[in-house]
Amino acid sequence: STAADVQGAIETQAHKGANFVKLIASGGGLTPGTRPSEADLPLEMMREAVAVARAHGLSVSAQCHATESIVRALDAGVETIEHASFTEPDGTPRFDPEIVARIRDEGAIVTPTVISGVRIAQTIRESGTQNGLDHNAIARLEARRHHVARFLELGVRIMAGADCGVACTPFDSLVDELTEYGNAGMSSAAALRSATSDSARFLRQPTLGQVKRGYAADLLLLNKNPLESLEALRHPLLVLKGGEIVCDRRNIPVGA
Repeated sequence: STAADVQGAIETQAHKGANFVKLIASGGGLTPGTRPSEADLPLEMMREAVAVARAHGLSVSAQCHATESIVRALDAGVETIEHASFTEPDGTPRFDPEIVARIRDEGAIVTPTVISGVRIAQTIRESGTQNGLDHNAIARLEARRHHVARFLELGVRIMAGADCGVACTPFDSLVDELTEYGNAGMSSAAALRSATSDSARFLRQPTLGQVKRGYAADLLLLNKNPLESLEALRHPLLVLKGGEIVCDRRNIPVGA
């Protein structure tokens, strides 16, 4: 592939109405034949992708497991770093506070996807098998818990994301992701913001994330205060999307 290929691909998607561009800066742990420890996308292509995306008003994120891929994402000006696994060439995780300070100082956002990591690691451990070429998968995946605590400690901005849809991570896993943030030291209010007002701001969605006149009426009605316990999010009584009721459980016993 060439820079022209990158330009063509992004322009095609922009013309089809895409709002975001995601770069696979290092291989996925569940993708056959890839090694998460390797930075696969050359820096010059990432820079081209960011330049073309910005020319079309698109936001750019990058999947980064390898430490080198995180550095390239920062060098290219990527806005959001997915996973940020800090995986060394030998496959082991090694948190780098200097790179994290750069993430913070340059205003990049991290989506740590903790819950998918720990669940997949548990599945690999219980099966007694090896995850393809990803020989240190368990250590890499479980390190996300340690990493998110350090991100918070060092002042990195966090955007909630569960990586739902991958193995062991169904689409109702966001509450578990927010709980992981709470366990790492984030307040319930901050955890909620990471999935609502903060994420809307990070993704430049001006009508989402707040209960406010002129905003989309995407709302949950709960029977308990989520600021006291995030568990209240598991059983919403009412769900509205754009002001329309899409789920109504007000007459269904909790837990049914």
